Amino acid sequence: MNSVLYFTSDEDIPHFYQMNALWNVVNLGIAGLGYWGSVRAAPSEDLFRGYGQSLLQGGFLLVFDLVMYAIQRGSRNLIEPLLNEKVRQ
Repeated sequence: MNSVLYFTSDEDIPHFYQMNALWNVVNLGIAGLGYWGSVRAAPSEDLFRGYGQSLLQGGFLLVFDLVMYAIQRGSRNLIEPLLNEKVRQ
């Protein structure tokens, strides 16, 4: 999502999206190393037991973020004139 916003944003904010996308690459590398180390160190049937709730929570948070993004994007036209008015004063 950040890389899409980076390429479609025409304001000064693309640098924020670029930094966020690059930080996600760092997080992916850390997670990959952690996963690789855990699989290599302890092959066990109980390794992934109990992750169902965290996947459910992660799915909920993803849907929540998408809904909040859509709401915010939809009300941008309402908020932007107010912000521009405050800047002019």
